[in-house]
Amino acid sequence: MKELIYVGIGPQTAGEAVIEMSKAFATAMAEMKWTLRSGGAEGMDEAFEAGCDSIQGTKEIFIPDAGFRKRYNPTDKVVHTLDKHLNAIQQAKPFFPTWDKLGTTTQMFLVRNVFALFGEKLNKPANLVVTWNQYEGTGSFQLLQMAKTAGIPAFNLAEPGQMEAIEETVYRLTGD
Repeated sequence: MKELIYVGIGPQTAGEAVIEMSKAFATAMAEMKWTLRSGGAEGMDEAFEAGCDSIQGTKEIFIPDAGFRKRYNPTDKVVHTLDKHLNAIQQAKPFFPTWDKLGTTTQMFLVRNVFALFGEKLNKPANLVVTWNQYEGTGSFQLLQMAKTAGIPAFNLAEPGQMEAIEETVYRLTGD
């Protein structure tokens, strides 16, 4: 069976209802054997990871540095130590016109989305992306744009009807 991967990230400002929906969604995806890729941040990232962990699902968590949120564990993938991080920077830059004005830490926050989308070696694209975003210029907005550019189905839970669209896509990809 083909490995199915989704990216689940989003802001901590999504609100409690969206946080709970993200957790439930991740649990359901883990039950269907989908691999979660996320970024370990507070809010939605944390909710997706908690849902996945609730049934010991498979996950790949990309964090900007080993000190991030004091959450590091050996399974986390630290962005600036990954072999392909310079290639990932080149992929992220076009989505942020002010890239060169950003600090290194902020850049690594954004680069982790490239790894979440394309995998540790940048050669295994996710099958879909789920986030919540209301603001241009944010990491989740960048992720949506990168996914669309790469032809990866991307869903913004801040827009109406997205859960139904996600369910249709998951159904189509799993064949269930």
